[in-house]
Amino acid sequence: MQYAPTLTIPPQILDCNLYSNHNPKGDVKMTMQKNPRLAWFIIGIIMFFVFGSSLLQLASKPRDIWWTPVDMMLSADDVIEHAQVFINDEALLDVLAEERLKVETEDGMVTLTEEDVGFRMNNYYWIRESQILQIEITVAATTLGLVFLIYGLVPFFVRRPEKDSESE
Repeated sequence: MQYAPTLTIPPQILDCNLYSNHNPKGDVKMTMQKNPRLAWFIIGIIMFFVFGSSLLQLASKPRDIWWTPVDMMLSADDVIEHAQVFINDEALLDVLAEERLKVETEDGMVTLTEEDVGFRMNNYYWIRESQILQIEITVAATTLGLVFLIYGLVPFFVRRPEKDSESE
C-alpha cells in the first residue's frame, strides 16, 4: 500500500493543515482543513484598519475650518439667538441703534450702524452634532473588528493540551 505524502503547516503559522492527495493520473490535489478562527482574524484585521482609519480621519479634522467664511458674514439679526455682544455692560445692538459707537478712520470719526458690523460663527459643534451617528457606528465597527481580531488570535497563544493516544 502506497501512502500519499502529507504536508503539514505548523499551527503557529496558519493553524490549518494541508494534505496532498495523489490520484491515479498523477495529479496532485491540495485540500485545506477549514479554520473559522483564521477567517475571523482576517475579517477583524480588515474591519479594524478600515474603520479605525475612518475614525482617525473623523477625529483629526482641524477645528479652525468651521468658521463662517468672511464673504458670508452674518448680520446681528442672524446671530441674536446664538450670541450676544456687550460693550461696557450694554448690548451691542442697543449701542448701534443709539449711534454711540464711533470709529476713527482716515476721514475722521465715523458712526457705526448695524450694517457695518458682521459676525462669523464657529459651526464646529453643530457639524459634530450632525456627525454623531456616523462616529458612533464607526466606533462600534472598529471595536467589533478588534474583537474579531482578538478572537482569531486566541488559538495562536492558547493551546489545548494534546490528547495522549497511549492512555486511551
